[in-house]
Amino acid sequence: MTLTAKPRILFEVAHPVDGLIRKIYRDQTPAPKKEFTEAHLTPGTPEYAEMKSFTTDADRATLAAFNLLLNARTSTERKNIYDAAILLNPGVAEILKGPEENPEVFSAEAAQRFITWFYPTYLTGEIRDRTHLEVAADFVPEIHCDDLRTAVFVFAAYRSVAVCPACRNLFSCDTDRKQKYCSAGCGQRIYQKQYRVREKKKLAVKKSKRSHRTKRR
Repeated sequence: MTLTAKPRILFEVAHPVDGLIRKIYRDQTPAPKKEFTEAHLTPGTPEYAEMKSFTTDADRATLAAFNLLLNARTSTERKNIYDAAILLNPGVAEILKGPEENPEVFSAEAAQRFITWFYPTYLTGEIRDRTHLEVAADFVPEIHCDDLRTAVFVFAAYRSVAVCPACRNLFSCDTDRKQKYCSAGCGQRIYQKQYRVREKKKLAVKKSKRSHRTKRR
């Protein structure tokens, strides 16, 4: 089997407290490990619940913000940049006001400059000294993480972690299918919301035309 650019990601199953106890008593017995898979970023699964129990709201908000910034390719996606800024620091909402008031702050160029510097720096800080690389018997590289939380950030570095625009949950997106929502249900809710908005606009246009014709008479 050839080497892959996407190595397996394994994490120690034991709770961090257990790991600390092992270090204190210098227990050299290998800790049990489990593979971090897409199931850990699939809302509704037991693995997803496990992932949430080992990460904080701030951890998940940061990953969601990174995803929004990575996808803010054009100036028309200023809302993504604004939402990302609020996720990274909720306290700036009053200062930033919004993308329309501060177009330079919410430009795609500014977002790319920020993400190019901050994203790798942040991930490096979260991963450094908590992982090590091994090669399995089938010659596939494996990244061994000290805990599940570290595995989440390693997964984000090697694979696509997206934020669902409907429920704001993190999920592992299939880049080949360009998956946008974490579930069909979320996609349907957004479609129905957009449909109602379009119908409301059509109705407003019709009323405006009727009113205009009535005035002309």
